[in-house]
Amino acid sequence: MQELGEEDSSESEILLLLLLGLCLFVHFEVFLDGVELKLSELEGVVLLNINSWSAGCVVWKDSDPEDDFGPASRDDQVLEVVGLYSSLHVGRIQVSIAEPVRLGQAKEVKVHIETTTIISLYIDL
Repeated sequence: MQELGEEDSSESEILLLLLLGLCLFVHFEVFLDGVELKLSELEGVVLLNINSWSAGCVVWKDSDPEDDFGPASRDDQVLEVVGLYSSLHVGRIQVSIAEPVRLGQAKEVKVHIETTTIISLYIDL
């Protein structure tokens, strides 16, 4: 039996890897209107029906010359989908020194998650 305060080396290694932003146990696929997105370097996605997230952080600007996406609107029956590289990337977005990855807009979004451990999921309706 393990004593309180003792750590199993494999548990501490996993914790260290997670703190470094490496997500080893979760594989997820995202489909926008039936088309699978390529998410090779992303660790997270955010689905929005407005342009902001996380205490008002604007993650969907209404125009971007690099893509053909429209503005976010809560009544257009379309979800905006952005990608995140890591928790550090989220912090950089919140202080306006980075941008999220604009993945697309869709009327139907499917997320398929495969994992060998418990994951965090937040839904705000």
